[in-house]
Amino acid sequence: MSNFYSNKSNATRAAKAFAKANSVDVATLTVSQVLDGTWTFAAEAQAPAPLARPYRVVRRNPVREAARATAKAAALEAAAQAAVAAAAKAGVPADADAAAAKAGVPAGETPRHKEFAVYGRSSLLSPVAFVHSFLNQHGKELSRKDALFQLSQKGVNNHTARTQYQRWFAANK
Repeated sequence: MSNFYSNKSNATRAAKAFAKANSVDVATLTVSQVLDGTWTFAAEAQAPAPLARPYRVVRRNPVREAARATAKAAALEAAAQAAVAAAAKAGVPADADAAAAKAGVPAGETPRHKEFAVYGRSSLLSPVAFVHSFLNQHGKELSRKDALFQLSQKGVNNHTARTQYQRWFAANK
């Protein structure tokens, strides 16, 4: 350093300020007296600090990405088929008339929601999207009660079906 100080305290104080400003360890700085009686400090030569995380080149492989996407789609399809099989094993009826008969309601009438509602977790992978697509196809011709009944028979949670029906209804007035 080319700065000179009148006493050791001032040189030490300046060395600490230099260390703080330049992100240098104070222990690497030495304070020394020059021949004319003034004081100065000097930094030891240091190797540059290694990078915290070295850079890594990532090369995209479209063939590998397509294979992963295909495998992921196959896994989702298998999970969906497993959910349908589990629903069938649990005794969830496949159509609305069979569900109404199971609930003890005459054919053509919809049972009360407490008799058919699904209160557990929805058995579908994306129940919100399913509700909206179902309602876009069949919502205009069904009453709210019938729509909720059919959605619950497809494995959608009762509260999800009710909420999403209301949002769909408000958007499609």
